Amino acid sequence: GTDAATRVQTLYRFIFARPAEAEEVATGTAYLSSPQPPAEPTLADDWQYGFGAYDETPRTTIGFAPLPHFQEGMWRGGPQLPDPTFGWTMLTADGGHPGGNAKLSAIRRWTAPHAGVIRIAATLAHPAEQGDGVRGRVVSSRTGELGSWIAHHGQVETKLERVEVAKGETIDFVVDCRTNESFDSFSWPPTITMTTAGEGADAIRQWTATSDFRGPAGASATLTPLEQYAQALLLTNEFVFVD
Repeated sequence: GTDAATRVQTLYRFIFARPAEAEEVATGTAYLSSPQPPAEPTLADDWQYGFGAYDETPRTTIGFAPLPHFQEGMWRGGPQLPDPTFGWTMLTADGGHPGGNAKLSAIRRWTAPHAGVIRIAATLAHPAEQGDGVRGRVVSSRTGELGSWIAHHGQVETKLERVEVAKGETIDFVVDCRTNESFDSFSWPPTITMTTAGEGADAIRQWTATSDFRGPAGASATLTPLEQYAQALLLTNEFVFVD
């Protein structure tokens, strides 16, 4: 059907094998015609996976762009590795690999959904015995570099205890190859804990890079109003206990 009343009647014939009564049509039509609240954003929506560079002069990230291809559990340049354009640049749930020049640094970006104070807990690790290690930076879009560390055949703690953020501010976890991209696989899964002052007790939310990681957004899992109404009718006593 093309209108709400016809759709309600169709559901009743399919589910109850009878026409809907006038009051039932009115109830169903009112529901299908009512405004639907927008889908709630998830923690995963606050992460992006891309590449770019770190500019030493303003001490900020420049040229950020999302990595265009997702395959085998990683964001990368294309179906082949190394990619002709992006090289070995990739990001996985807990780490990744930078490209061969400063413009191909691997960047895991978090965007603050609202203002608050965050704490960052993370360990940057470079497990390979070969190579010259990697450099990790945490960079705010509002205040610039917050910290810089080098991991070479080992690991280093990269904690930041208190960072004030504004709504929409981005925090970039930037990894570059230093002088050579060989053997530069790394792990660096940050956990971000945000405290927001409010009425009564403070609100606390937490983002974990590993568990929040995802590929391209697929079809929405939210049911349409018509689908929701059909599910409600399937849960009624008239249907559940039909003889």
